[in-house]
Amino acid sequence: MRRLCGLLSSLAKGITVEASCFVFFFAFNVYSLGAQRLLVQKTCSPQDQPPIQELCNATQAIGQAAEINIVRNVLGEVLPGVVVFIAGAWRDATGLCRPLILFTFITQFLAVCAFLLQAVVWSLSPWISSVLESTLGGLSGGKQMINLAAICYISNRTTLENRTFRLTFFVVSMTAGLSLATALSGYILISLGYVYFFATIMFLYLIGMVMAFIFIKEEPSKLVKGTKWLNVSTLLIVFKPKPNRAVIWLMIINSWLIYTTQCGEMTIILYFLEKGFGLTVTNTAFFLAYLMTMNFLSTVALTPFLIKVLKWSDFTIGIVGNVLTIIAVVGIALTKSITLLYVCKN
Repeated sequence: MRRLCGLLSSLAKGITVEASCFVFFFAFNVYSLGAQRLLVQKTCSPQDQPPIQELCNATQAIGQAAEINIVRNVLGEVLPGVVVFIAGAWRDATGLCRPLILFTFITQFLAVCAFLLQAVVWSLSPWISSVLESTLGGLSGGKQMINLAAICYISNRTTLENRTFRLTFFVVSMTAGLSLATALSGYILISLGYVYFFATIMFLYLIGMVMAFIFIKEEPSKLVKGTKWLNVSTLLIVFKPKPNRAVIWLMIINSWLIYTTQCGEMTIILYFLEKGFGLTVTNTAFFLAYLMTMNFLSTVALTPFLIKVLKWSDFTIGIVGNVLTIIAVVGIALTKSITLLYVCKN
């Protein structure tokens, strides 16, 4: 018990980026469900705001909301790719991570303002505010920028002996924020209503900025004279000959495909669950939290078992995982039962 208390005490003293990252992922995930819900209600009832729990049965309106979300996701995923590349080069030149985190918080704060305005002025076109929100959110770097800054900060301030533990603690804090936010998002939205809901998200981003100032301490490094901080030629390293180059490229392409399908699924998941299974906002939030938690726990528990006990190779695990995913997706497409939906997604 004393050893555990000592470990927790040393861990608390060593908190740096984890606190602000937890707040960011919590606020970001709470906001995601509320934003999707707002869009479908505005397209279904463009003049007068309906009760938040009221389901939309107009297929055409749901389709329009899905189209808006697709545009939001495209802007929100493409723009960070450019921003993070530039930010990464700047970070390598300066050695600073906190400005990247603060920049993301500030820009996300402004992005939420667009949806707050949309909630206050219900007759405002959802297209205008959505494009503005997703553009600002994309330019912030989003989750990718936070991950980049956090991993760089931790890696530079840890040794080989404790780096894995600190990175694991960061992943745990990120996952905890995402899971807790997903579980509570529906209840928070129902309890506060749209205006106070988005105002709360903005307040959480302010708290995250304060935590970044308190816990993240760093000194800038000096750029060597005559060197460029933005060197595009460094990207060409992935094209240089190396062992197993074909396998590496297949893994990269596979990760793109997996991430693409995940983004596509999350774009319409709220509307799919409401229209197909009649789930309310709170039920949807609980379902998504259950899914995220089970995926995390199964990854933590199952992977060591397959590798250490069954002696499976990474290749075998990947093939089996893809086959099971295909079976699950087919089951989700065909099932009409909420119980089978839980089984398939699990």
